[in-house]
Parts: sequence; C-alpha cells; structure tokens
Amino acid sequence: MPLGLADLRSLLEAGELQKLVGEFEGQHLDAKARPYSFASGNDAKREFAKDVAAFANATGGCIIIGAETTVSSLQAGEQVTVLKPSKSMMSKLSTTKAGETSGRRCLRQAKDCFGGR
Repeated sequence: MPLGLADLRSLLEAGELQKLVGEFEGQHLDAKARPYSFASGNDAKREFAKDVAAFANATGGCIIIGAETTVSSLQAGEQVTVLKPSKSMMSKLSTTKAGETSGRRCLRQAKDCFGGR
C-alpha cells in the first residue's frame, strides 16, 4: 500500500529517507533523479509547475530529488530504487501541504534549493 502524506512527512522530518527505497510513485510521491534545470529553458519550468500543480490540486505531496526509479514488472508505476540526495538539498528540505504556500513562494524556495535566480 502506498505511503500516505502523513507517513511521508514523518519520514522526511525524521530524516529517514532511505525508507522510501522500494516505495512507488503515486498520489503523494514524485521522484526525480536530478534537480529541475531551470537554467536550461522553459521545459524544466513547465515540468516543475506541472508537478507542483498536481499536488496543489490534490491533498499535497512530496517531490523527492535524488531518487532514481525503475518501472516495476510487478505493479503499475515506477518504484524508488536508489536515493542520492545532496547535502545542500537536505539542508533546505521542507514539506508543505497543498495550499499552505503560494505558488510564487514555492517556486522561490525551489529556485533557492536548486541554485536558481
């Protein structure tokens, strides 16, 4: 059974990210192998906006950067197989429920986290 938002928040706050290995992406979890490359153009900005909007239109969620996934042959979807978050991202990690922050603040925090301007 997929982790709920409260479970994800607890793991993140406790720093127990390795427990995400084996979990599947779903309603509350999106895994990205690398940070969004905002400097490379509008495609990355659109992808980020799409991902954030999806969680904002639901009950919230977590985008985990540094999580590699593979397509599962046993279950539909992608499964987290390896976690490689950087120390700088971990120091700036924050979780929010949908609606707690404005989209502008969320984008600013992401740019701060990933070195954007």
